[in-house]
Parts: sequence; C-alpha cells; structure tokens
Amino acid sequence: MWQPFTVSILQWAPNCRIVYDKFHILQHANKAVDEVRRAEFFRKGGKLRGLMKGKRWLLLTRWLTGPCCQSNIRKR
Repeated sequence: MWQPFTVSILQWAPNCRIVYDKFHILQHANKAVDEVRRAEFFRKGGKLRGLMKGKRWLLLTRWLTGPCCQSNIRKR
C-alpha cells in the first residue's frame, strides 16, 4: 500500500508475507471512486452537474443493503 513500507519489508525481511487489512484496502478504493466521481462532476456542464450533485452516497453505499434494495429483499 505505502511504497516505502513495502520496499523496506522486502529489503530487511524478504521471507515475510505482507498482509493488507480490509479497512485500508477499502479506504484506497473509496478514495479512487471519489476521485473519479469528482472528475466526472467537473467534466459535466450545467444541468448534468445538478443531476449528479448530492449523489455521492449512491456510489459509496452497498447496493444490497441500500434503501432502494431493502423493499425488494423483504418481499422475497
């Protein structure tokens, strides 16, 4: 994840395994999604910006547990 850490471990403890925890992997993924979302927001003009504004939570929430899917799951 952090390049100097990885290089240091490989240099000083070459037989060790590097394990990344779920929290930090998801943190990097969320930052990447947010970066793309912001780039698309600023790339769009006028009316489409208004459509995208305030929708960050739609991208970052889990689809199966989101509010739009709860009613579908309960019906089954």
